[in-house]
Amino acid sequence: MPVCVLSCARNASRRSLSATRFRLRVPASKNMATPRNPTNEAILAFLKLSWNQEVEKEITAAYGPGVAGEVKELYQYAVHRPVDWARETHDQATARVAREIQEVYPYLTTAAAQKLAKCFWFVWR
Repeated sequence: MPVCVLSCARNASRRSLSATRFRLRVPASKNMATPRNPTNEAILAFLKLSWNQEVEKEITAAYGPGVAGEVKELYQYAVHRPVDWARETHDQATARVAREIQEVYPYLTTAAAQKLAKCFWFVWR
């Protein structure tokens, strides 16, 4: 697994630790999203397979109109992804949409991107 390495050297004149190097190893991750992001939480908790006023009201009540608007925008992005049915199966297109969502919106968790891809699947079934 690749890691990011952060180093710092202590200055002997300021500290008694003469030129001691500290290394902090942090796993490098392409997706640095956290599950505590309200957008991720709203998608996973309230988004059904289709967008409707009930879903919008539930998200607005729990997270406010800003998060509700963002989730609606993400939903619209997901379900309007172009598809060439002559080249892709339904499952291939759904997997591609999940990958595209995470590339465009890297703050989304894998689970949130997959939930949005399921909405795509539902609309195109």
